[in-house]
Amino acid sequence: MIVARSCYSFLNGTSPPDALVARAAALGMKRLALADDDSLAGAVPFWKCCRSAGIKPLLGARVAGRVYLCRNRTGYANLCRLITREKVATPDPSREGLVEVTNVVDATFAVKEEWRVHRLLSAIRQNELGAHVEGLASPEAYLRTDVEPDPDDERIAESCDWEFLPAPKIFPQNRGGMERLRALCRAALAWRYPANPPIERLERELGVIGKLGFADYFVVVHDIVRYSRERGLPVAGRGSGASSVVAYLLGITNVCPVAYDLPFERFLHEGRADFPDIDVDFSWRVRDDVIAHVFETFGDVAMVSTHITFQHRSAFREAAKAFGYSDEQVTLLQRGRVNVPDRAKLERAAAAILDLPRHLSVHPGGVVLRPDGVAPLERAEKGVLVTQYDKETVEAAGLVKIDLLGNRALSTIRETVEIVERTTGVRLDVERLPVDEPAVRLLREARTLGCNQLESPAMRSLIRMMRPSDAKGLMKALALIRPGAASLGMKEAFVRRERGLEPVPPRGLLPDTHEIMLYEDDAMLVASAIAGLTLSEGDRFRRRVQKLRTDDERRAVSKEFLDLCVRHGTDPAVAKDLWIQMAKFTEFSFCRAHAASYGVLAWASVWLAAHHPVAHWVAALNNNQGLYDARVYLEQAKREGIPVRLPCAQRSGLEFIEEGGAIRVGFNRIFGIEQREVAQILQERPFSSLGDFLTRTKISKPSLRNLVLCGALDWTGMVRPQILMYARARGRDVPAIPDFTEVEKFTHEFEILGLSARRHILSYLAPPGPVDSRAIESSAGKRIRLLGIMATSRLTETAKSEPMEFLTMEDQHGLFEVVLFPQVFRRCRQFIGTLGPYEVVGKVESRYDAAAITAVSIRPIPVQRSPDQIMWPAVTAAAT
Repeated sequence: MIVARSCYSFLNGTSPPDALVARAAALGMKRLALADDDSLAGAVPFWKCCRSAGIKPLLGARVAGRVYLCRNRTGYANLCRLITREKVATPDPSREGLVEVTNVVDATFAVKEEWRVHRLLSAIRQNELGAHVEGLASPEAYLRTDVEPDPDDERIAESCDWEFLPAPKIFPQNRGGMERLRALCRAALAWRYPANPPIERLERELGVIGKLGFADYFVVVHDIVRYSRERGLPVAGRGSGASSVVAYLLGITNVCPVAYDLPFERFLHEGRADFPDIDVDFSWRVRDDVIAHVFETFGDVAMVSTHITFQHRSAFREAAKAFGYSDEQVTLLQRGRVNVPDRAKLERAAAAILDLPRHLSVHPGGVVLRPDGVAPLERAEKGVLVTQYDKETVEAAGLVKIDLLGNRALSTIRETVEIVERTTGVRLDVERLPVDEPAVRLLREARTLGCNQLESPAMRSLIRMMRPSDAKGLMKALALIRPGAASLGMKEAFVRRERGLEPVPPRGLLPDTHEIMLYEDDAMLVASAIAGLTLSEGDRFRRRVQKLRTDDERRAVSKEFLDLCVRHGTDPAVAKDLWIQMAKFTEFSFCRAHAASYGVLAWASVWLAAHHPVAHWVAALNNNQGLYDARVYLEQAKREGIPVRLPCAQRSGLEFIEEGGAIRVGFNRIFGIEQREVAQILQERPFSSLGDFLTRTKISKPSLRNLVLCGALDWTGMVRPQILMYARARGRDVPAIPDFTEVEKFTHEFEILGLSARRHILSYLAPPGPVDSRAIESSAGKRIRLLGIMATSRLTETAKSEPMEFLTMEDQHGLFEVVLFPQVFRRCRQFIGTLGPYEVVGKVESRYDAAAITAVSIRPIPVQRSPDQIMWPAVTAAAT
C-alpha cells in the first residue's frame, strides 16, 4: 500500500497535507493513507482536505518502525496512546482498532522534485552538511500510481471505515454538573448583585449552558480561578466569555454584562456548534503557578502546542548551514555584509522550506483536560507535556481549550495595590473603584503613560479626541482604535458625533455608539433589528460576514442581507449604509465583552495612577514591557514631582521599589553585575563600612566599578573616585581626592543604568532650543523648531506602500509626536535610530485637541558635555 508522509514528519516529509491531497486528486486516487513519523499533528488538515476532494482518508502513524492505520475511533485512541508511549514512556497500550500495514510503499514527498527539499530537511535534522546526510529516502519515494498494488490493500482500506471528524466533544466530567453550577451562581448573587440581581437572565443562561452540556466546563474554570482569587491575586476573564452573567458570578470575569449591555448570544446560544470561548488572564508572575495547580489538581492535563515553522530568517540560516556556512558567515550574509557565488541557490533552498513546520513549542496558555486517547502527547523542549495538535486543530479533535494567560496589566495593578497596602494599610478593591475628578482629569489630559492599553501614541491621541471619563468611555476607545472599527471613515465620524460636531442619525439601533458599529457583535444586533433575525441567527450571520474573502462572496451575502431587510420593512438606503459598516468587520475588531474587560482594567490603571502615582510608577517599571524603556517612565514620574534615587547596596531590591515617596532603582538595572553577586549583597547586608562590604562580598572588579559609578556605594560617605582608589589599595588609607563633576556622574550613571536619576537626559546633551514641547498646544498651523530625544518609534507604510514613520520624542516638559511622511522619511531616515538629541522642524497639525508635528526635517545635533554648558536658564514656551 502507498503510505504518505507529510511535512508533519518533522524535518523529513516535505509536503503539507493539502499538497499531498491535491497530488492524489490529480492522479485520480480514490483513497490516500497518511502515516507520519510518531505524529498525528497533520491529521485534522489531512482529513478535511481528503473529504473536500472526495478522497477516502486512511489515517495512521509510523511508530517504532511499524505503520499502523486506524480502523475506528478505538484504534485512533490507542494510536494516540502508542505515540505518547514513544514520546513520554507511558505504559504500552492495546492495539485494538489498529491494523498494521506490512507491505508499505513510502511516499515521503508529493512529487519527485521535492527530493532535494527532503535532503535539506534531513541535513537540518541531523545537523550535517547536505552532502553527508545518511538514511535519505529514495528519489522515487514520491506519490505515484505506477506501483503494483498488494492484494491486501483493498481489505485494509475497507476495514478503515470510520469518521474522524467531526470528533465528539470531550468535556471535563464529574465536577457536579448543573446542580453545582446553579448552587455556585446562587451563592455569588449577594457578592456581585447586592440589589436587583438579574435572576431572569441568569436562568436563561443556565438553560442554554445545560442544553449544550457545558456545566462541568464552567465549574472547572471556576475552580481554576478560585485558586488565584483565594490568594488575593487579580483575575480577568476576557473575550466573548465576559458576556455571561454566569461567568461574572463565578468570578471568571470582572465585567457585569448587565451594566455594560453585553449580549449573551455573542458568547453562547443553542445554535452555536463550537466550544465556549473563555480566556482568563492572571498576573504574569503567577500564571505558571496556576497552570502547575491545574496539572496537580486534574491529572489528565496537557498544554496545547504551537507548530513552529520556518520563517525567512530561520529558513535562510538553516539552509546556509546545511551548505557548509558557519553561524558567523550566515550572520554576515543576512546583513548583506558579504556575498557568495551560490547566494541565489541558497535563497531558493530557503524558499523551498519556508512555512514548513520545524518543531513543536508551547502555546502561551492553552490547557486541555482529558487529552488521553484524544490527542498524542509529547514533551516540548521546556519539558512541558503538550498535545501534538495546535490551537487550530486541538478543538477539531474534540478537546476543549482553556486559555490561562499571563497579563502584565494585571501584574501592574496587583503590585500597585500591594504597595498601597504596605505603605497605607488600605487594601483597595480594584473592581469597585469610583469615577472621580483626579482620575478623569488624568485621563482626559492623556497622561496615561504606564497604563496598559492606553499608553501608545495612537491611543493617547484618541483619548484627547474622545475625552472619555470612565470605563465605558475607555471601552469605546479601545474598540475604535482597532482596524475594523476605524475603517471607512468611521473613526472620524465617531469622534465628531462624540464631540457634538455632527448629528447622530435618529435610528435608535446603536444609541450608545452614535449609530456606528464599533464592536463585532453590533453586526449581530443590527442584523437582528433590521433583518428580522433572532440574536442567535444574527450571530451566525456575523460569523459569515467575518469569513468573507472574495468580492463574489461579498456581493452574494450583501444581496441576501439587503433582500431580508427590505422584506422586514427596512429602508433600503439605511440597510445599504449599515451593510457597508457591517462588511468592515472582516478586519480585526473587538467584541463588546472583550472591550469592556480591557476597559475596566484600563480604568483601574488610570485611577491608581491618579491617586497613588509612586506605587503606579514602581509597578509599571517592574511589569510593563515593550513600547517604552524605563527611562521614559522615570522622566514622566520626575515631571510629576516624584524623586528618583540611584541604586544603593544597602537599600535597593532586585527591581524598582517605593522608598519614602520616592522611586529607588533596583539592582537589575545595573549593567554587567551577575545575579550571584546581587544575591550575595542582598544576603550579607547591612554593611557597616566600605571595608565591611568588600570583605563580605566577592564582587568582581568590573561589577565593583559599575556599582561605584552608578552610585550604589554612595552610602559610604566617600566620593566615588576615592572608593575606586580604596578598592584598588585593598583597604589601605587613601588621600582625599576631588569628586567627579555632575556631568561625569550623569555620564557614568547613564552608561550603566540607561536612565537618569538627576535632571532630564536632554538637559545634559543639548542646549535649550528657542521653544519646548509646551508650545505645541498653542501653535496649531505654525512652523516650530524643537529639540528632543527619542522615546519610541513605529515604521509603517502608506496606502501606496511607501515607508513612513511615527516618532514619539520628549524634552524636559513632556512627550510630543512627530510624523515623517514618505518624502521626509526617505531624506532623513539615515539620521534616525539612536537616542539623540535631535532637532525637529515642522508644522504643528491639530485635530480635535490631538496635536502632532508634521516634520519638514529632522537631524541629530552634536552632544554638549562641558560643565559650563549644563546649567542653562529656564526655557520660555513660545512659538515662531
